[in-house]
Formats: sequence, structure tokens, C-alpha cells
Amino acid sequence: IDPLKPGILEALGKSLKTPPKMTPELKSAIGHLLGGNTCASTLPLALKWDAGSGDFAGTFSGITETCKKQLADPKAIDSVRISAARTLIDLRSTGEWILPTISSALTEGASPALQREIVTALGATGDPKVGGILSASFAKLPTDVQSNTFEILLQRSEWALALIEAAKARKADISTLGPANLARLRTYPDALVSKAANTALDELMGPALQAKAETLAKLTAIVEKPGDVAKGKILFTAACAVCHKLNDAGADIGPGLTGIGAHGPAELLTSIIDPNREVDPSYIAWNIETKDGKYHSGAIARENPTSLILRSLAGQEEINIADIRNRTNTGRSLMPEGFESLGGETLRDILSYICGTDAQKFRMVDLRTAFTADTRKGLYMSQAATGDTLDFKKFGNVEVGNIPFSIIDPAKSSNGNNVVVLKGGLRQSFSNTLPQRVEAKLGGFKANRLHFLGGVTGWGYQGQGDPSPVMKATVFYSDGQSEEMTFQNGIEFSDYGRDVDVPGSSLTKLVRGHQLRFFSKSLKRTAAIEKITLESFASDAAPTTVAITAELTDAASPQNENADLSRNATQPISKPLKKDKAAQPEFKAQFNDPVPIPPAQAKGPRVLLVGGGSSHDFVRFFGATDKATLSPVVGWVEFTQNLNGIAPILKDIDVVVMSANQPISPATRQALLAFADSGKGIIALHPGTWYAWENFPQWNEEIVCGGTRGHDALGTYTVKVIQPSHPVTKGVSASFEITDELYNHQTNPKGASVEVLAQSISGKTGKTFPQVFVVKHP
Repeated sequence: IDPLKPGILEALGKSLKTPPKMTPELKSAIGHLLGGNTCASTLPLALKWDAGSGDFAGTFSGITETCKKQLADPKAIDSVRISAARTLIDLRSTGEWILPTISSALTEGASPALQREIVTALGATGDPKVGGILSASFAKLPTDVQSNTFEILLQRSEWALALIEAAKARKADISTLGPANLARLRTYPDALVSKAANTALDELMGPALQAKAETLAKLTAIVEKPGDVAKGKILFTAACAVCHKLNDAGADIGPGLTGIGAHGPAELLTSIIDPNREVDPSYIAWNIETKDGKYHSGAIARENPTSLILRSLAGQEEINIADIRNRTNTGRSLMPEGFESLGGETLRDILSYICGTDAQKFRMVDLRTAFTADTRKGLYMSQAATGDTLDFKKFGNVEVGNIPFSIIDPAKSSNGNNVVVLKGGLRQSFSNTLPQRVEAKLGGFKANRLHFLGGVTGWGYQGQGDPSPVMKATVFYSDGQSEEMTFQNGIEFSDYGRDVDVPGSSLTKLVRGHQLRFFSKSLKRTAAIEKITLESFASDAAPTTVAITAELTDAASPQNENADLSRNATQPISKPLKKDKAAQPEFKAQFNDPVPIPPAQAKGPRVLLVGGGSSHDFVRFFGATDKATLSPVVGWVEFTQNLNGIAPILKDIDVVVMSANQPISPATRQALLAFADSGKGIIALHPGTWYAWENFPQWNEEIVCGGTRGHDALGTYTVKVIQPSHPVTKGVSASFEITDELYNHQTNPKGASVEVLAQSISGKTGKTFPQVFVVKHP
């Protein structure tokens, strides 16, 4: 062994599982290394070799006595005392007195630098006893060393519990850590620790928390009433703009407030009255003492090895790292407390201005009391399966399709949870133990749409099988009425594990490795909303919701008939518009262009092409091209996008070619059923075969006899005619290629008889799907 390369000794000590038999020569060599400059590097190797044999007991005894004296010597320089402490910690198994000696040295006559080094060395051991030692010493450590010690104690559950027990016994004052760090204890990943922390902190800080809660309750009732926006702007400029920037006005000391109004006045009030409840690390206040005796306070805007920039009301200040004597993380927000002194009316007007800026359209629903699971752990099979989760790329405010959402950091959540996972999944799974129903208060605002960030499940839809109900949302209005929306696994929801497309929602790019989806639903009323509940069907799938945002309206606002198309403008798809049953009574036409009038008689069938809606250029393809194709061989053909204007003229039409992708009215539904019953012809083309209308189940049950919920990507595929003698396919090539989206159409075995005339094999799944078929309508 080359004593000039101690790294070899350390590596050998760590990797040696079963040391070979000790020999006199080996004992002499290791003893020699222990007595020189390589002592620290040789210790791990010697301790493993000794392993109860006592071969080096005498040597160890001499080393520990020397180190004990060096550590206790107040005149020794820190580097010598630090080395002695590390050696004693390594040799702690050789004497019961060693750890108590370390504990004493930690609090008696040690410099902050020595204290930090001892704390770090103890933390590196993983020894269960370390939690008790550090917790017992906590109260006697300076504030900046307490911060280091706290970080060490959080590394292991048993250490964190030791600190909590010390706090309960009034032997450690953890209130100095600041609200942000106390929140880390409350939301600790180990449920046993978080429960103990919440119990202890509620007991220790109960009166203060109760007083804060009472203040918030009193002020919330005031700020949720309409305020004076003009007056609020003046008040904001005087009280808030000195630190915060809203749109183009204000300073960049605190967090920017542009768009923050979507959180609503009640939630924002909490941040004003209790600014330390959740603190962004970028805005935590630091106290810095420089070697010239000056004190500085502010948030660290940026730092490099030579200097840092401190940001405060006084502006920005550069401090050289070499000039810093001490720095302390207060754990508290730069924003001071005490703004409740402004009074409810003043706060109401300020919040009315913040929430009303730029004609605020959205309100983020506060789901914190509804959260059931923590994305730092597994969400479905077990909490220990930490890859079985949603790995968010960022927390905080995000936008999807111009809709703002708030993704909560579990470390800042009051209960450590940040997503709603509802009961479902395998019998022995974690998700199957979760609540089946949760609720969130909405605060009485009016909305015409709800936007959902989630749309994924454990054990969800993976591209095959029929859709099934997976989650129900119920909106409760302040006047006592309610409405329900049911979402399906295979329509709005699919499995979280990979990108599995479904027609009722769209993919986001907010998570790594798995998928997260987005969809929207219209509300049939514009009354004030009291609360919303989410409820699973306790099935094999566990539905997951991350955030909900309401789109605000007033009683006079029109309903948006395209509200349920959950794709944004940058994600066009060939999927039809889905409508919620609850939205149908307030139907409004999407297209109102004049419907062409057919002649009473014609030399051949009168054909009406009906299209329009989302995703396709209906005028070009279904209008111009199809009309040109049919014109030479029919008596009359025209195209319209006014689906809900065709009812009066159907009596003069012989064939309807239906490719509409838009909401349908009750009158049109009845007219089409009567048209079919009269024996006339209907061709359901492309989106006409989709499960497009929840309020028109007869279309798929009687007319199409099945339906389509998915398709292959746009591309070339082969169509094979399997009934060449049928009048529809007679004379058509037995096999031909087409460039289109191969629709994965499935017929309903319980419906009318279906005769398949041509079919294709999916390049995505290998399954065979009908492409041309006849429904034997009675």
C-alpha cells in the first residue's frame, strides 16, 4: 500500500466486505499507517479488519486519547480540532464516551466554523444516535449553525422525530427556523414525522395560529365583496408598488403580481396577512454580518464564488464573500407582517384592483383542502414506488392553451399533498385506500366553464377497450341547485404512464416521463358557485386531478358552444366536439349561413352534404371536393355548415351525407331520426361516425350502430373490399390505397345488423376495422 495515495486506503476500507485473515506483517503495516499522516485514511480499513477481534484496540485507544485532548484544547487552531473531531466520530464504536464528548465540544467554546464541521461529520455517519445529540445541542447553537443542523436532521426520519420531541419538551426552540422551515416539518415525506410535527407545532403555536385564523376569517368576508377598483389602484401604488410589479408599474423587489389575480381575493388575502405561510426561496430574507461590524438584510438575488447581490427596499447591494463574517437564513419572507392594520375595506379595494386588472377572466380553484396524495411519493400502487408519480417540470403558475393553472409544490402544501387522486385501482394498492369523494370551496363567483389539468389515471385507458366512467364532478350553486359532469376513461382520461391520446382531452408538456392532460367543460348556468366535488367510481382506475381553473362570466355572458373542445389553437386534431349533457338545454347554433333550398323534384337523388365544426377545412374538402365528385351522377347536390338549419328542408332531401363536427339541437335530432324512419338514406362520413353527441345516443345506437373514438395518425393505408358484389362496392377495385386517418371504428353487437363491405388493418394496433359498412336499419 502506497501511503502517499490515501485515496486507495479509503476506497479499500469502504469496499472491503470480509477482510482476509490478519497476519503479523499486515498488522504491523496497518499499525504503521495509523501512526502517521495516513491515519484518517487508514481508519475505515482498520476498523473493518478489527471488527471485534481487538487487533488494534491499543492503537485506537491511543488515537482517541490524543484526539480528545486536541478537541478540548481551546488554543488549538480550528483545522486541528476539526480533524480530531472527525477521527473521534470515525472511532465512536470503540468507546461509549466518544459521542458525549463530541456533543460537549459542539456547544462549549467552539467557533461556528468548528460547529458546522462537527454537525456535517455527524450527519455523514447515518448513526441513529446522531438525532438525539444534535437535537439536544440545538438550543445552544448560533442561528446560522442551527440552519445547518436543521438541514442535517431532516435527512432521516428518526433524526427529525428527535428534533420534534426536543421541541415538545421545550429543549429546542424551533420557532427561530421560520415558517417556511416549519412547513417542511409539517409536510415531511414520512407520514409519521409529519403527523408528529403537526401535533407538536399546533400545541406549541396554537394561540398564535388561532389568532391569525380569526383575523383571516373576519377579513375574508369583507374582501370577497365588490370593491372600488379605481381607489384600489391608488392604494396599490402607495402600499404595494414599492416592492411588487403589476403589469408595467411597480418595483421588482418582491414577486411580480401580473396574472396573480386568478387566485382570487380570499387566497391572495392569506398571502398578505400571513406572508410566511408559504415562502418562495427566491424571496427569503437573509441577515448578513460583515467583518466591519455592519449588518445587512434582504433576499439574495444572485451569488457567485466572489460576491453576492442582496435585494431589499434600499435597492441592490453587492457584498464580497470574503467580507462576510456570518450569514443567517431567517426562513421568513421579505414581506413584513401586519398589513391587517390597513383594514378590511382598504384591502378589499386593493384586491379588487389586483383581481380586476386586464379584465381578469379566470379564477384558480383552491384544491389544497381536497388534495389526497403527494407527488414526491408513489401515487398508485404504493407510496414507496416513487417512479409511480407525476414528475412536474416546475411548480407555481403555468399556462396551458392560454388557461392559467397553479401546480402546488408539496413541500409548501399545508398537508404535504399536492394532487387529487381518488379511490380506485388494485385492491391492495395505495390509491384504493384514498377518499372516493373530495370537495373544494369556490367562494361564490360565477363561471361558464371549468378547465381541468389532470386527465390521467393509474391503471387507465391505454388505447384499447371501451370507455368507462371514471370521475364525476358536481357543481353546487349558492341557490341550492347543482349540475353533474361525468368523465370517462378513454374519452377525457387515459393512463398516466405514457402518452395515450384520447378524443376529449389534450396532452401537455408539464411532466417528465409520464403524461398529464387538459380538458374543459361548459356549465349550463351562470349562478354563483359555492363548491365543487370530485368523486370516483371506485373502479380499477384511480383518476387524478392536479388543478382546476374556472373561466369567469356574469349572468349576461353568452355560453361558448365550443367550450368542450379541449385542444388549444396550437394543437389541431381530427377529433369531434364533445358536449356535456348538462350544457344542451341552452343550445345555440354554431353556424347560421343560409341553408340551400332543394328543388321539389330532380332527375336523380337530391343530396345534402352537411359539415362544419372543428378540426377540418369542411368547405374545401366536404363541400367543394365532395360536391364536385357527386354532381355528375346525382340530380342535385349542395353543401351546408348550418347543421341546425336543415330540419325544415329534409322532407325534400333523399340522401344526407353527415360529417358535421359541432353541437346538435333537439330539433335536428328529431328530424334526422324521422328522416331515417322514412326510409331515406344517410351516409355517416368521417367525423359523422364519431361518438360526437352525448345528447344524441340514438345516432350511434340506431344510425351508425357503433362508433369511433380513436384513429391512426394521418398516413397511407390499404383498403380491401370484402363484398365486391354489393351494390355499394360493385365495380370498385378489390384493393386500393388511401391517405387519411384510419378510423378505429367498432360496431355495436347489440344494435342493428351491420354488413361490412370494406376494411383496413391498423398500422398502429394491427387490428382490423370496418371502413365501409351498411347498417340494416329497420
